[in-house]
Amino acid sequence: FSIVDNTGECSQSTNAYFEVANNGKTVNSLSENFAAAAVTSFRLSPKKEQNGRSGTQYLVGVIQDCTKLEVKQLSVLGHMKSTLEVPDKENRGMIAAVFTVETQEAIRVLVKFDDGSIICVKVEPNEEALVEWEREEALAAVVGIPVSVEMPILSANDTSTNELLDLFNEGNSAALVAARLYSQALGALDTLKGLGENVWNLAKLVVETKGQWLVKAYRGELGASGYTDFEKSNFGFMHVIIMLTSHGKIFALESETGDILWTHYDPSLSNAKAKLFVTRPRVSGTLQPEVLVLSNTGESASYNGLTGALVSKESVPANGRIIEMMPVSFLQKEDEHMERAVVLVLVDDLSVHIVPKNLQSAFATAEVTTGKLTDQLRVFTVDPEQERIVGYGIISMGADLKATELWSMTVPNTYTIVAVGTHPNDPVNSPARHVGGGSVMIKHINPHLAAVAAVSEESATLLVSLIDTVTGKVVERFVHKNCVGPVNIVHFENNVIYTASHVTYQRTEVFAVSIYEGTVLEKYEMNLWTGVPETVGADDSASSFEVKTEKLIVSQRGFFMPHRVRTLAVSKTRQGITERAVLAGLETGGVVSIDRRFLDPRRPIGTPTKQEAEEGLIAYFGEIPVIPQKIITYLNEVQNIDTILTIPTNLESTCLVLIVGIDMFYARLQPSLGFDLLAEEFNYALLIMLTLGLCIGVWFMSRALRQKRLAKKWK
Repeated sequence: FSIVDNTGECSQSTNAYFEVANNGKTVNSLSENFAAAAVTSFRLSPKKEQNGRSGTQYLVGVIQDCTKLEVKQLSVLGHMKSTLEVPDKENRGMIAAVFTVETQEAIRVLVKFDDGSIICVKVEPNEEALVEWEREEALAAVVGIPVSVEMPILSANDTSTNELLDLFNEGNSAALVAARLYSQALGALDTLKGLGENVWNLAKLVVETKGQWLVKAYRGELGASGYTDFEKSNFGFMHVIIMLTSHGKIFALESETGDILWTHYDPSLSNAKAKLFVTRPRVSGTLQPEVLVLSNTGESASYNGLTGALVSKESVPANGRIIEMMPVSFLQKEDEHMERAVVLVLVDDLSVHIVPKNLQSAFATAEVTTGKLTDQLRVFTVDPEQERIVGYGIISMGADLKATELWSMTVPNTYTIVAVGTHPNDPVNSPARHVGGGSVMIKHINPHLAAVAAVSEESATLLVSLIDTVTGKVVERFVHKNCVGPVNIVHFENNVIYTASHVTYQRTEVFAVSIYEGTVLEKYEMNLWTGVPETVGADDSASSFEVKTEKLIVSQRGFFMPHRVRTLAVSKTRQGITERAVLAGLETGGVVSIDRRFLDPRRPIGTPTKQEAEEGLIAYFGEIPVIPQKIITYLNEVQNIDTILTIPTNLESTCLVLIVGIDMFYARLQPSLGFDLLAEEFNYALLIMLTLGLCIGVWFMSRALRQKRLAKKWK
């Protein structure tokens, strides 16, 4: 067997020579010149013919000529060529490697492509080769944070629910309740329409099972049928989850089934650091959801989030290195009811660009309630190489934007910045916390607060700084001895939780921080006559330049876990009413949901007092328990967990959780249980039986009462 002049490039020709020898004598050979081809790999697979003739051998060669896959079979009887059309070949790239596996029945050839996908080609003697199966192995190499867009409400002829949800996203909180009631009314109407058919089917089922169905229904042994697609859609469970892989391939998965809805392969993304952004999260009128992928080289592309259709493709005219990419939402003047997100790109020459470019002029002139949008914008960057944190302001010069440095900060020489946690600016149900004795502590909710962690390997010290990214002021700083990376940070409401590895005890240290305003309102300080203090209900418009007369109350407490934590996340709901749960991805492959009460820095040492018990505080104990019932991955293990994505739904009690590692795991999470819906295993059959029985009983009783009254009158 030999190959002559194998250049391996599609731009040149390749000469290949195949030879089958028996006892040193050439029995059969094949020589071909492949114009503009590349011979990727050859494999020898000796195999006897099915008739048992000894000395018969087959040689399988896999040849890729940039457009198709060829499988060659040679034997003492001759040679045979099979040409295969690779499924979705435009989205796979070139062949990267070929492997063969021989069995008694056939030879299977595994072909790996540049996009990370694998197909298995089955080759049987003297038969056409065929593709037996294919797998998207690139999903094991997801990079960055996945994003999601909402699928439209499933309704054949009605769009009212989507329109009500549009109003909710614009700030009308009552619209969410109206949308829920409207969808429930539609569901009830559909149920009434099919009631007769359902009753008839139930009656047939009772007769066919000779009454055993009634017994099983009474005992609750029928099992759960699960939510219908209509219910899942109305509950907001159906999303399109979009992710980017290290091979440069973008995947869009349907959340409830895991099916791949669309893919797009861009080889340039495999060598560049790219990020995904959602520029329109859901259907609004005739406008479709959009996602934007932007690389550090300035290349960007927008896609329809539902279909994957390319919307636009452009490049940022950057003359330097891109140092920050930040999504910003604003209302366009042409449509005050459509909030659109753009990506602000900051280049090291302090030029600022907006992607997509056609919205740059609209963005530069956009206004918010407190003035011009660009005047309110602040951007901060973290440079791990120079160990420097810099804050910038944005200056608008007509349609052009420019950044100006406002403040900077450098960590000590021996320290390296390893993690940054920013505030997600999610909805907050209560801006205050009720403490014992009827007092109220006001939460310090600052959407501009960032937690920056730096580690010194020399002294094994962790330095965590809470920084106001608008002013550059250090709100608080914590130093932890004998702690090193990896460091994970999650920031929500007025809480910061971070983990690190303890070098002495070889365990994971967990630190919880809560920040409150300096004023504590006593029991009778806030009533109908005194009104609501200004510090209560602070929102995005709260100014970082406001002078605080009271010093902030910062509580901090350390805990530990016996397992190594790879990543942290927090549950997320539409209105923020449901109690938050902290999700910890463990080295063992599980994800545990930790009750916020265990991570409260105000947990008392010793037996709680009456006021502390009234507040719901539990006694301090250093170890955070890993409760088996709180492991949301159950018995499944997701190795090398990198990211935990949480997605709010239309149900306040429920959020969606996607765990991404080498494998993926998806589940629904209810931190405060399902207080606003019936469980999937609810015994609907028994409910229908009881309702029908009650109706029949009422009818018989009313008939008997009428007959009794009639008989009484005849006496």
